[in-house]
Amino acid sequence: MSLTIAGFTDFYRELYGYAPFRWQSRLLERVATTGLWPRHIDAPTGAGKSSVVDIHVYANALAAVAAGARVPRRLAVVVNRRALVDSQFSRAEQLAARLSEATEGVLSEVASALTDLGGRAPLRLVSLRGGQPSDRAWVGDPVSTMIIAATPDMWGSRLLFRGYGTSRLARPREAGLLSLDCVCVIDEAHLSRQLVRTASDVAALAAARSSALGAVPPLQVVSATATHTQMDSQAEGVTEADVEAEEALAARLRTPKVLTIISEPPRLSAPRHAAFLAGRALAAAQAVTDLERPTVLVLVNRRATAAAVADALATEVGSDAV
Repeated sequence: MSLTIAGFTDFYRELYGYAPFRWQSRLLERVATTGLWPRHIDAPTGAGKSSVVDIHVYANALAAVAAGARVPRRLAVVVNRRALVDSQFSRAEQLAARLSEATEGVLSEVASALTDLGGRAPLRLVSLRGGQPSDRAWVGDPVSTMIIAATPDMWGSRLLFRGYGTSRLARPREAGLLSLDCVCVIDEAHLSRQLVRTASDVAALAAARSSALGAVPPLQVVSATATHTQMDSQAEGVTEADVEAEEALAARLRTPKVLTIISEPPRLSAPRHAAFLAGRALAAAQAVTDLERPTVLVLVNRRATAAAVADALATEVGSDAV
């Protein structure tokens, strides 16, 4: 078996147990054929924007075996929510683990192709957000296929030679790695409009000088949004035809989401307040009878309250379910 653009379906199915949506396959074909990501990804919440990680990996594998165009080695997924940064990093970790463990089939072929590009492992992962130590070793690795999950300030500061928590001598290398051979997908782009504009300006400057580096592509900037806009040649995403043709996609996008407002007793102590919220969450989950494992979101405005509610739920249902 040899890697092909059409083989992305098998790659995706091997990872997740189901085929990609049509718009995801179109995006992979576009990137692998042209070497260029679209300027906009227009996909509603639940339509699978997180698949940019899988598309990036497979496109690089195609390039490694000369079955696709040269594409950026590094993918930065930037979003203005720490929880979403962690979610993207977790998805990338699972993908990297599957590639490292694969011994046969399409996953093994992709892993081998990525390793042939020169990295020590098929896929290198970097998380850049506040509240945790930063991985500095990636700054010395210009060849590995890489996924960087970051908040706007952590990524943007490095692009502009002002990386938070980095030494002055490391800043030029960080800026170079993020402005060349890199694609940046800015999710929830309406929350980071200035970053989109600044990164696009840097991309234009990098493009003007990139010819001196031969085949190394300059920075590409992609705005991802769940807000529907008119499709054009610079955009890729979900169309009405996709929704009509794909039952699974239609179910995700057209299933009603019901919001119920629950009044809580006033003046509860902190422990009783956490116990009350945990009890309401469990009751809401038990009221759902048509799903084996329903998901209930508890939204609070203080970190301490969130931790207390999580502890109360873990006592009732176990930490794995929280």
